[in-house]
Amino acid sequence: MKKNDVIEATILSVMSNGNGVCRHEGMAVFVPGALEGETHRIRIIKVYKNHCIGKSEARFSDSPSRILSSCPPFPRCGGCTWQHLTYEEELKIKTNQVKENMKRIGNLADQAVLPALPCPRTTGWRNKIMLPIGKDKNGNLVAGYYAERSHHIVPALCCTQQPEEVGIITQSLLTFFQKAHLSVYDETTKKGLLRAICFRINWVGEI
Repeated sequence: MKKNDVIEATILSVMSNGNGVCRHEGMAVFVPGALEGETHRIRIIKVYKNHCIGKSEARFSDSPSRILSSCPPFPRCGGCTWQHLTYEEELKIKTNQVKENMKRIGNLADQAVLPALPCPRTTGWRNKIMLPIGKDKNGNLVAGYYAERSHHIVPALCCTQQPEEVGIITQSLLTFFQKAHLSVYDETTKKGLLRAICFRINWVGEI
């Protein structure tokens, strides 16, 4: 295969980073966002010795586990990889990954692996948050998460995985910083005051 080839394939499994895995001409192809059992039209965007990276251009079938994420920044931000997957299926995938690693790394094929335990909270659970600060095209301050494999900031004041208060506090701080004309750190010049807003939340919800 070569770059820009277009193939049609069925996803065989899902990796821990959220990439679906299929095979074509004996080579593994990793497709971000694709779920097991789905058939996609895939454009090859990177070719390596033993695998390829593809991008889904069309999805011809949906996994029963596919859902519509309720988090506005997803999938543009790089904070989450499985927001489009039911939590039950996510737990199954994690359990299977532990089993595979126990077998491949530890040679413990017969070792019993218990199912992954669900978190009692599926939203608002993030207790350590760092929101890089930047500027949008109009020069207004923004804070959010970096898009995957980039330093492009995707605003994330309404992320469902962080407490609601984080967005409210962040917006207030950005408004204050903007009015105070505080400079934003520039990675090229290494100058500027504002780099990120950081939060720590304890088990009783104190910020």
